[in-house]
Amino acid sequence: MTDRALPLDPDLGPVGDARRFSPGRLVAIAAGGGLGAVARHELELTFPAGNGSIPWTTLAIDVSGAFLLAVIVVFVVDRWSPMEHVQPFACVGFCGGFTTFSTFMVEVVLLARDGHVMTGALYVTMTVVVGVVAVLVGIRVARALDRRLLR
Repeated sequence: MTDRALPLDPDLGPVGDARRFSPGRLVAIAAGGGLGAVARHELELTFPAGNGSIPWTTLAIDVSGAFLLAVIVVFVVDRWSPMEHVQPFACVGFCGGFTTFSTFMVEVVLLARDGHVMTGALYVTMTVVVGVVAVLVGIRVARALDRRLLR
């Protein structure tokens, strides 16, 4: 057996870590996932998408979830790593339940099916590009906050 570091799974921690599927982690994931899914559901009900238009609520949810995940990962990896249930609760649970690739894909398919192919293509492009920008901004914001907290 070697002492080399295990690869890092940004959601759960080191790949192969025996604690990955402990009952406490599963409860943390379920609790976070429930809260994230309820938050997404309430936002989708409050701000429904119009027929043939970009689903702005899902876009905002996915982009804000990408930003939030980036911030959380920076803090969990750099600062809070000893708190074993924070990462599964916040990253896998809340952000996983809040963001929604499946809804995003269904909305794209429905836009295309209903003859709004260009709107669907614009939606896909915006989600990916703005999502990547949100992650980059989230990392920068979290690192700037972390430097301020260290003072």
